[in-house]
Amino acid sequence: MRKLLIGCVLAVTSFGLGACSGSEAETELVYSGPWELVDKDSAVSFVSVKNNAVSETHGFKFLIGKINADGKAELKIILDSVSTNIDIRDSRMRQFVFETNQHPYVSITADIDLVSFKSISVGDGQDASIFLNLDMHGVSGSVVCDIRVSNLGDGRVRVETRAPIVISASDYNFIGGINRLQALAGLDAISPNVPVTFSLVFEAQD
Repeated sequence: MRKLLIGCVLAVTSFGLGACSGSEAETELVYSGPWELVDKDSAVSFVSVKNNAVSETHGFKFLIGKINADGKAELKIILDSVSTNIDIRDSRMRQFVFETNQHPYVSITADIDLVSFKSISVGDGQDASIFLNLDMHGVSGSVVCDIRVSNLGDGRVRVETRAPIVISASDYNFIGGINRLQALAGLDAISPNVPVTFSLVFEAQD
């Protein structure tokens, strides 16, 4: 256990000191606390396709996230903050698709091996694949996600998708809401397969 804790400390410190040489990092083993999401510099986006031809990108205005020193990562997407650039559509998505009165947020968790990223220098990144555990619309599931972790310097890292994660609406009981949205908008079709991407910036907490 002691070796594991030391490894986690080394990993987190290396993210914040990525521009230092190995020997310099070893002399500055200052525990910088957990990582907190920088909401204003982060984004989760999804693409809708209507009438089998027109695609639009949407997002969310409010995210909450953290990564503990042991690599436990958590992200909450506040669904009432959905933003499609059309107010009536935002309202309909909240009411009929996400049903935010019953399911106010999506919860995503993951286990990240911080030690495997400890050698990333400032300005560089490293690719990996991780499992994301999803709790969405009353349904639990998991997906494999290809990510890139980049050391931004100044105690910041960015975790972003390398390819979209395709979520099937039928897996999370969204089909009824999508059909309602389709009827209200007078559309012939809305694709039930939704590509999702994210770019998340985390800052080390002292």
